[in-house]
Amino acid sequence: MTEMYASLDIAFVDVRDVVNAANKDLYTGSDMVHPGDAGHVYRGMQMAIRVSNQL
Repeated sequence: MTEMYASLDIAFVDVRDVVNAANKDLYTGSDMVHPGDAGHVYRGMQMAIRVSNQL
Protein backbone atom coordinates (compact mmCIF):
# COMPACT_ATOMS: atom_id res chain seq x y z
CA MET A 1 0.00 0.00 0.00
CA THR A 2 2.83 2.40 0.77
CA GLU A 3 4.08 2.04 -2.80
CA MET A 4 0.69 3.06 -4.19
CA TYR A 5 0.56 6.16 -2.00
CA ALA A 6 4.13 7.06 -2.92
CA SER A 7 3.34 6.75 -6.63
CA LEU A 8 0.48 9.22 -6.12
CA ASP A 9 2.68 11.54 -4.01
CA ILE A 10 0.43 11.03 -0.98
CA ALA A 11 1.91 10.56 2.48
CA PHE A 12 0.98 7.29 4.18
CA VAL A 13 0.62 7.65 7.95
CA ASP A 14 0.95 4.26 9.62
CA VAL A 15 -0.10 3.95 13.26
CA ARG A 16 -0.42 0.17 13.35
CA ASP A 17 2.76 -0.16 15.40
CA VAL A 18 1.99 2.34 18.16
CA VAL A 19 0.26 -0.27 20.32
CA ASN A 20 2.58 -3.23 20.66
CA ALA A 21 3.64 -5.96 23.08
CA ALA A 22 5.42 -3.44 25.30
CA ASN A 23 2.38 -1.21 25.89
CA LYS A 24 -0.70 -3.23 24.93
CA ASP A 25 -1.81 -3.61 28.55
CA LEU A 26 -2.06 0.18 28.86
CA TYR A 27 -3.92 0.85 25.63
CA THR A 28 -6.06 -2.22 24.86
CA GLY A 29 -9.63 -2.43 26.16
CA SER A 30 -11.11 -5.12 28.35
CA ASP A 31 -11.93 -7.28 25.32
CA MET A 32 -8.16 -7.48 24.69
CA VAL A 33 -8.74 -6.61 21.00
CA HIS A 34 -9.89 -3.03 20.60
CA PRO A 35 -8.37 0.16 22.04
CA GLY A 36 -9.67 1.32 25.39
CA ASP A 37 -10.18 5.01 26.18
CA ALA A 38 -6.46 5.53 26.77
CA GLY A 39 -5.71 3.63 23.57
CA HIS A 40 -7.90 5.93 21.51
CA VAL A 41 -6.22 8.99 23.02
CA TYR A 42 -2.75 7.54 22.48
CA ARG A 43 -3.42 6.50 18.89
CA GLY A 44 -4.96 9.88 18.15
CA MET A 45 -1.94 11.69 19.56
CA GLN A 46 0.44 9.49 17.62
CA MET A 47 -1.53 10.03 14.43
CA ALA A 48 -1.53 13.81 14.97
CA ILE A 49 2.24 13.80 15.48
CA ARG A 50 2.85 11.74 12.36
CA VAL A 51 0.45 13.78 10.22
CA SER A 52 1.96 17.06 11.40
CA ASN A 53 5.40 15.75 10.42
CA GLN A 54 4.10 15.41 6.85
CA LEU A 55 2.89 19.03 6.63
